[in-house]
Amino acid sequence: MRKKQILLIIIIAFNIVMAAPLLQAENSGVIPDGFTLVAENQYLRLFLERSTTGFAVQNKESNQLWYSNPLHLAQEEKIARGRAKRKLRSQIQINYYAPGDQPRVMDNYNDSVLYKQFQITMLENGVRIDYTLGKEWDDQDFVPVMISRDRFEKMILGQIEDPAQRQFVKDQYVLVSLIAATAAQQEETEIAARELLGDYSLKSWSAELGQKKLFQLLVTQLVEHRADLERLGEITREDFEQLINNPTYIQWDLIPKWDREDLIQIIKETGYRPEDVREDHRSNRLDLPTPNQTIFDIPIIYTLEEQSLVVSVPVDQIKYPLDLLEEGELVSYPLHSLEVLPYFGAAGPGQQGYILVPDGSGALIELNNNKKYARPYEQPLYGFDQTLKARTEKISSVEQSYLPVFGLKEEEKAFLAIVEQGDAIATVKADIAGRTSSYNTVSARFTTIPKAKVVLQTIDPDSPEIPTELNIYQARIYQDQIRIRYQFLEQAEADYVGMAKAYQGYLIEQGLTRLNPAADIPFYLEVIGAIEHRAVVMGAPRTIIKPLTSYAQTKLLINELLEHQVSNIKVRYSGALQGGIKHVVPTELRLEESLGDREGFLELRDELNKQNIDFFPNVSFLNIYQDRLFDGFRANKDAARFLDRKVAKSYDYNIASYQHQPDDFAYLLSPLQLERLVDRFFADYSQYQLGGVSLQKIGKQLQADYRDDPQLLVDRQEALAIIAKETAKIDQKYKLELMVEGGNAFILPFVDHILKAPVGGSNFTVLDRTIPFYQLVLHGFINYAGQPFNFTPGYRKNILRSLETGASPYYLWTYSPSSLLKETDYDHFYSSFYADWLDEAGKVYQEINRVLQELQGQRIIDHQRLQEQVYQTTYEDGTAIIVNYNQEPVRINGLQIKEEDYLIIREGEIR
Repeated sequence: MRKKQILLIIIIAFNIVMAAPLLQAENSGVIPDGFTLVAENQYLRLFLERSTTGFAVQNKESNQLWYSNPLHLAQEEKIARGRAKRKLRSQIQINYYAPGDQPRVMDNYNDSVLYKQFQITMLENGVRIDYTLGKEWDDQDFVPVMISRDRFEKMILGQIEDPAQRQFVKDQYVLVSLIAATAAQQEETEIAARELLGDYSLKSWSAELGQKKLFQLLVTQLVEHRADLERLGEITREDFEQLINNPTYIQWDLIPKWDREDLIQIIKETGYRPEDVREDHRSNRLDLPTPNQTIFDIPIIYTLEEQSLVVSVPVDQIKYPLDLLEEGELVSYPLHSLEVLPYFGAAGPGQQGYILVPDGSGALIELNNNKKYARPYEQPLYGFDQTLKARTEKISSVEQSYLPVFGLKEEEKAFLAIVEQGDAIATVKADIAGRTSSYNTVSARFTTIPKAKVVLQTIDPDSPEIPTELNIYQARIYQDQIRIRYQFLEQAEADYVGMAKAYQGYLIEQGLTRLNPAADIPFYLEVIGAIEHRAVVMGAPRTIIKPLTSYAQTKLLINELLEHQVSNIKVRYSGALQGGIKHVVPTELRLEESLGDREGFLELRDELNKQNIDFFPNVSFLNIYQDRLFDGFRANKDAARFLDRKVAKSYDYNIASYQHQPDDFAYLLSPLQLERLVDRFFADYSQYQLGGVSLQKIGKQLQADYRDDPQLLVDRQEALAIIAKETAKIDQKYKLELMVEGGNAFILPFVDHILKAPVGGSNFTVLDRTIPFYQLVLHGFINYAGQPFNFTPGYRKNILRSLETGASPYYLWTYSPSSLLKETDYDHFYSSFYADWLDEAGKVYQEINRVLQELQGQRIIDHQRLQEQVYQTTYEDGTAIIVNYNQEPVRINGLQIKEEDYLIIREGEIR
């Protein structure tokens, strides 16, 4: 046993000694051999390894280096082999489909660099590399079968410096020409040859060969390299005419395999290309080598912009196999997705740090956490595209990713990647070392041609009905560019707090502005006005409206809340429009009559204004719940389409069975119709002189419109641009305060209040812990709240979570008892009766407001996990809040914090 321990120690020590030079080389700031400077600005240098197209970015002040690919693959990589190991040198990976819906993959190293099918172009502040993925030419296509002496000696022999190699290549050919034949030569020529050669005979300039041997070589090469010839009798005299008094090299027909491989390699190195072979074969009446049609031309551009590396892929310049003629049929190879820089900043097996992913409020994956049993992280930005395909069941509850970022911390350095363009079609991927390679990685994959499956029912007379699955694809490729900005952090800034600050700074440049806080923090109250309910009336099923909180009752409810010392109330009124929560098409502000008349609504508005309470009626644009005659919406025209081209619907799910409810759905609006709907609604809404509006779904839902006509199709990135434009219009043209749920990044500059902001994550096994990255970015800029307190168990935990994340309290109430919701589609509002929560709400608000009142306009400058379930949040003025979620007291730096309690350290004093 002792011998084994000693041996293990020796092995560990040996590995450390061997790894030390590698780490020193990587962290020394010395650029490895093979990398050349291609761009430089005030802050950064960009180096390119031209032979592999890998690159390095260097911080000029610190000399810190970041690499596109692992630098020491030969020594560090212990898992991947062969092609998989070579793939670790790639910068682009693609997924496409061959005819028959066969999935295929390629990468730019295995399928472009190794074939030398790339071109480097220098730019003013960077470099562009154009790759051709897929072996464009067969190796044999580089070698001419027949070539004139002048071209052979100039373009091939003349480019070979090594005399031995030059002679080797020359020996694989025989130099032949047709010359006027003497009577003796004609008599020696066989009858078949004489009929073809006429008055000429074959002459060998480089070997002593008789007429018979030369003729056999010539016709053999003709028959083998002409698709239209099958035998000697089909050769004509015209097939030889180019040889008349024109010495031409003809390749020997029997060359050993090993010699042929050497011949191909030597000719490749001369620069002689298959295009040249085509010219020589055309001159000698031979078949022309044909390039492989299954190739993908993909450019990538690296530029330095201030302190960032910007990586872009102009997708509109990508060429992929489209409408090729194969065996009499037109076929295509759809480029389904591409992954950009999958190994940038990859951290090796011995590194300390973590990966940041935007899951929910943000989550960390510790480097080398050894969770090889867990699935890698892979989630789309901005949630699932509901128009991709209809879902009949809700398998699990997954937190959405609202921010288009990811990052990695390794020791004392970190990077943050911001997906600037293509974010709507992006999926963030992350994995740990030990599963498929020895590296921890994080990157983004972009779905350029979305796909879904359709089931065709076919009838076989000899068997039951057989379902057949086929892929169906978006009508065209995504037509904009992909753009990722990499920012680099070091020392104290190299953590998730520093990443949040970096992204916050980026959003400020995009228009995010500081909050002008009120005296007290907001108290968010969502009031449910009316709901719709299917019931049997006089023996027939009908949809009836149930009023839960009328306009008059809302005033009463608010007054009671004020009596409980709650201030700065923000009222979101859901179900105020005709039809209740699932209201009619919002072409104008049609009020729900069961809640009161128009005058009652205006009285509520005036009463709230009088008490300085902001009012946000809730309206849904993206989901159309009711389709009536002459209501301004026609499903076949105005609804989006699934990828199978059917009208797109979003279904509700049974909370017990997770099965969809076929009769309970909403049409998903085509993004092309959003502008029309917004303009009509707010032209009418403006007459009511309301200061705010709540936009249901717009903060968290993003849907495409997959129509057959490429001109009418709206891909997900185009949908993003439309929603951002209309949200900006509501903010800037109509001068309204905006309230949304969730808060996707692209609308943040126009939003004032966010409800149901993410406060946790999806709890995927591979994730190690959740962090308030979202709150670190937004606090001091936008007011936000998490889930309603009366639907989130844990009175103390709700308070602690608000104090840790700087969130305001939020309640969802009805004036009527919750019992009225039984056996309706809204029975999940089981704890909404306001009277059950008034006392708690007053106490909760007062406690949270005492702590956050002076901090609501400040940025969060630090967040730390002090120990398990104990966190510290620090604000700009130095105030620190330590929260203890444990059910027992803890001691931190000599300070004791009670169970489920907190401490405030302000100006050196504990409060």
